[in-house]
Amino acid sequence: MKYSYLLLLSFVWGMYYIFNKIAVQYADVFTVGIFIRVLVFIILSFILFFRKRIKELKIIKIAFKELFLIGFLGFLLDIFAFLGLNYSTASNGSLLLKSDIFFTDIISLFLGVRFTSFDLFGSISMILGILLVLNVDFANLSFNFGDIFFILSALFISLNAFLIKYVQKKYKIKNMIIAFYNNFFAMLFFIFISYKFSDRFFEFKGTIFLLLAGICQFLIYILYYYNLHKFPIWIVRTFLLFTPVFVTIIGTLFLNEKMIFVQIIGIFLILFGGFIIILKQKGVKS
Repeated sequence: MKYSYLLLLSFVWGMYYIFNKIAVQYADVFTVGIFIRVLVFIILSFILFFRKRIKELKIIKIAFKELFLIGFLGFLLDIFAFLGLNYSTASNGSLLLKSDIFFTDIISLFLGVRFTSFDLFGSISMILGILLVLNVDFANLSFNFGDIFFILSALFISLNAFLIKYVQKKYKIKNMIIAFYNNFFAMLFFIFISYKFSDRFFEFKGTIFLLLAGICQFLIYILYYYNLHKFPIWIVRTFLLFTPVFVTIIGTLFLNEKMIFVQIIGIFLILFGGFIIILKQKGVKS
């Protein structure tokens, strides 16, 4: 199926969110960020070594600024999301972090992408479904200074996607190499910030969740870059709206969380919107 890797990406991202959420109960976000990126660094290094592709890392000489910026943006989107959770509410974050789809659409329009009425209808259906799945309480929503961090995180997510796509096309750099430098530079920034601000030691019993989160992060790099290369960016970001659906279903099945009727309606709206987009995007080239 043409869109199977997009759905797989959403599922893996959902699993990453769950494992990361559990992991931060045993360590601060800086420690978790370092552990995950060090693990991914090791995995990617081994793969490149055994495939005899280490020499390909030299390509950084022709695209150092772009690869460095990709890693920096990757770090920023994580750290601003964390700051948002510290200065605002999780409900505000769950809503505002989804604004990346609007930034993506706006940038796409400036780059000449044209949307059909079916594209817009499908996207709106999925966004409405997300609001229901997240069970957003609009009555208690209030904008505050901390929400700016969530919006900035969403903006950096979109900018990072376009920069990755640009590097893929201009320099013909392999996805594995982009992933390596994205993770490497983000890891360096997390180490520096952790040295300055980390104040909580890691608890050993959380190791399994950190390992699982790290493996999911590695898979996200592989699947995300593959999909960015194959599809228009707005399609990839739109299909990532399926992530909360997988999180909600997994939480209901394995974490003893309850799914309410409104969330079920939201899931159907997301599936319907995704179906409309798939139906109208057959044959679209990235």
